[in-house]
Amino acid sequence: WQEEVFFSRLRVGLALQQQQADFDRVRAAYLDAWECRPARVEPLYYLARMCRSNNLWSQAYLFARQAWDTPLPNNDRLFVDDSIWNWKSSDELSIAAYWTGQFSESYKLCEQLMQSDELPAEHRERVAANMEFARRKLSH
Repeated sequence: WQEEVFFSRLRVGLALQQQQADFDRVRAAYLDAWECRPARVEPLYYLARMCRSNNLWSQAYLFARQAWDTPLPNNDRLFVDDSIWNWKSSDELSIAAYWTGQFSESYKLCEQLMQSDELPAEHRERVAANMEFARRKLSH
């Protein structure tokens, strides 16, 4: 099944990242998984996180934006991480937007996250702080 092939390729990227393999090799593995099944954004989310961790803000924004813009696939059932569509891609996009100078977008995304029941309690304080950072930039 294509979903199993996709998930196997995603797991390759995750394993390489966990082993701290070369950045380009990990990125290629995630992109390979995404190319295999573009409706699935899990690899884009992990790419955005990886780029954020390496201060590659424009790339983080690009991957997070694509993940955020892609709707949850209707027909996929295997190993779908709903949390990426429900809140994680918004969270990554809000962070990348802030660091690329898009403070209004960052603020709005944080505000939406704070209003959502999907955002876990353990992330609310951090997202609220991020929203405040964006608000301060907007008030200047």
